[in-house]
Amino acid sequence: MSKDRKNVREAALELLEAVEKNESYSNLLLDRYIEKYRFHGPDRALLTEITYGTLQRKQTLDYFLAPFLRKKIENWVRILLRLSLYQMVYLDKIPDRAIIFEAVEIAKKRPPRDFRNGQRRFARHPARGAQKFKGNRRPA
Repeated sequence: MSKDRKNVREAALELLEAVEKNESYSNLLLDRYIEKYRFHGPDRALLTEITYGTLQRKQTLDYFLAPFLRKKIENWVRILLRLSLYQMVYLDKIPDRAIIFEAVEIAKKRPPRDFRNGQRRFARHPARGAQKFKGNRRPA
């Protein structure tokens, strides 16, 4: 993978950051990111799903992340946790261990200041958080 090529989850994180920071239109940014990083087939579908799904369920995801986050965290960390929880709860074909692994790998590339405490508690107990969430969600 080339230096400027990102994986799908990194691109989704960057895209969602831009949507929140600049109040951009997600559909326009999504098209740009698909072209910029040359996503095709399953990668394109996954990027679309996790981007729109995370945006659509943002408030619900934040509600279930709140018990794990006792202090203010950087926005990118919150978005990464939303992305991860969305995948764990709503996407059946991706194993939880793969989701957590990818989230940790992405976090390693960023300043480590806020990837502590609550985020690590969530990472250590993803099944507990996701099961609690799955039990309380309403059918779509």
